[in-house]
Formats: sequence, C-alpha cells, structure tokens
Amino acid sequence: MGLLPPIERVPSFGELRAFVIVVEELHFARAAQRLGIAPSSLSQTIRRLEASLGTVLMERTPRSVRLTDAGLELLPRARDLLMRMEETWSALHPVSSKEPFTVGISSNGFAEMTAPIMQAFRRTQPDVKLVLRDVTENPTAVISGEVDVALVRPPIMEQDDSRVMVTDLVDEPRVAFLPDDHRLAGEEAISIADLADERFVEVGPGADAITDYWAATDSLDGLRPRMGAGASSVAGVLYGVAYLGNVITSIPSVLRFYNVPGISTVPLTDVPPATMGICTRVGDDRAVTAAFHETVQRVAAGMLELVPGARLVPASPDA
Repeated sequence: MGLLPPIERVPSFGELRAFVIVVEELHFARAAQRLGIAPSSLSQTIRRLEASLGTVLMERTPRSVRLTDAGLELLPRARDLLMRMEETWSALHPVSSKEPFTVGISSNGFAEMTAPIMQAFRRTQPDVKLVLRDVTENPTAVISGEVDVALVRPPIMEQDDSRVMVTDLVDEPRVAFLPDDHRLAGEEAISIADLADERFVEVGPGADAITDYWAATDSLDGLRPRMGAGASSVAGVLYGVAYLGNVITSIPSVLRFYNVPGISTVPLTDVPPATMGICTRVGDDRAVTAAFHETVQRVAAGMLELVPGARLVPASPDA
C-alpha cells in the first residue's frame, strides 16, 4: 500500500511543478527564482499541496530540504503527471511541417537525456520529419543552416555571434581523464594545478577557445599547459589519453557513450562544470522550433537523474 492517503482536493499543475522544482534545487530560494515567485509564495504553494494530500512531503531547515517517505513516493508520480500533461498540450497543438527539421548533436548532446528528448519530440510532433546530424566537428552548423537547432556543449564557437542564441539548461561536472596507470588515478579528487606539468590532449587544434576550455586554462591562471596529441573528435581525445598517455578535462558521460578502455576519471575540485544547451538562429520563430525547445526543457527538468551529477542551470536574475 502506498504512503499517500486518499486526497480530498486534486493538486494543481502549478503545485506539482513547484514541488518537483524544489526537489531539483533542494533549496527554496533557488526554486522560487526559477519559478519567478517569492520564496514565501513558494512555501505557501508547498503547504497547500501537503494539505491537499494530507501528509508532509519534505522536511525543511534554513540550509536544506529533505524528502519524507511520502515525498519520495510522490516525486516520480508528479514527474509522470507533468510530462503527460505537457504531452497532452502538444498533442492538442500539433506542429505540421513538410520540410525536414534537422537537429545537430555535438559530442553526446544531452547525454542520457538525448534519447528521451528525441522520443518525446517524435511522439508529440508525429508530422514533423526529424533528421539528426553529428556537428561535433562543425561548430558553425546552425549559422550555415546545415541544421535548424543543435544540442551543444561548450565552448560554443557561435556563442558570441549575433545571429544565434544559446540557451544553457544543464550543468555536468568536469573531471580529469587520466591513463589508468597515471600517478593520480584512483585519487578521490584533485586540483587542476596537480596536472599543470602534464601533457594535455590538444582538443580542437587551431581553435584556441576549444583548446583552452578543455585544458581548463582559466583555472590555471590563464596559462596553457604543454600540449600533446591533437584531436578534433571525441574518439581522438580518448585515444590521446588511453593510448598516448596524455590527460584532459572532460565530462563523465562521455565514457558511457564511447567505450575506450584504459581511462580513469578523477573529480576536479576547482574546474567549473560543462553546460548542455540549445543553439538556434535568432529570429527563428517557427512553431516547430518552439516545440523542440519546449521538449528539451521539459525532458531536462523531468529526467535530470538520468545523468549522474547533472544540475539544472540556475535561472538568471534578469530572465
């Protein structure tokens, strides 16, 4: 038997959404910022939800939020209800397009959320011909029109181009990729400074922004470490570590998509996370593009646990 008692009032869509966002943030102020409401209003919303269900869903302290057993039971049900509601809305407002809608995927896109994103979009927009294209080595694919939108990873070469817009959605921690026999393999965590004398894979030879990003030069006071093997593809980067003894910063999900043995990962204490985002052309106000954006945001919010360590990017105060 479940932990939730019979309910006298059906919770609203907004109450369930507020509950899910509080769980994702585990912090009322951040959750309120995402929802665009005051923390006091959010607290009242959660209390109404708890009153309607006749149970306490979360225990709150000034610094933390912890789900009760009832909250843990409600969470997957709430996410399922929200997703079904969004799918119903999309089904009632279908997008019809005779032209293919081409989505670019850089690296592994949104990691384990990529497949659910595509499945949800195809399910809610069955009349759209969806085409996928790898743009890992083509950073200007959105500007050139080769793809309509792209699921991207930093550094985004088009980021500062006025013709495109990048919406950051999910952060994934960066870790050190080391050969299995490296002296620091197996450590609980290291600083990027511990690798300052190592030879790094030169990611994106000739593209300084890409090279410096994955070598984490910003965390090395702007100094670029020695460069070793050059690589423009994900596989090439992994070969540089596993077979040539170089090191690099990267994201853990890469190794779940590319099976290259001989690589150890170690958390980095002082390197900021990598961000998953959507890149679109400015002025693309087509319904199909808006529907794809909505799908990515909905799946990212509802299935974040598919990517270990991932967190939603906090909403900008100016958003």
